[in-house]
Amino acid sequence: MQAGEKAVLTIDAEDAFGEKGEGVERTIPRSRFPQYVQVGDAMRLTCDGIEILLWVVEEGAGDTWRLSSKHPFSGQDIELHIEIVDG
Repeated sequence: MQAGEKAVLTIDAEDAFGEKGEGVERTIPRSRFPQYVQVGDAMRLTCDGIEILLWVVEEGAGDTWRLSSKHPFSGQDIELHIEIVDG
């Protein structure tokens, strides 16, 4: 491609962030999280100072949160709009 050209690249969900069903889920007591945490929040959790996974709060029921390690874009095709610019 040359400066000024544009293209659209589509990546299937399977090749991008995986299918929606892939990932690990955990149910954790709400008391282990700050009060401001809400459904839809994403967070990185660490173990012994090592970042291990991106987790998304999928739902809250009673005194627990259900977290999922599925990427928020899992199950979605990704469309990239590319434009080559002159530097």
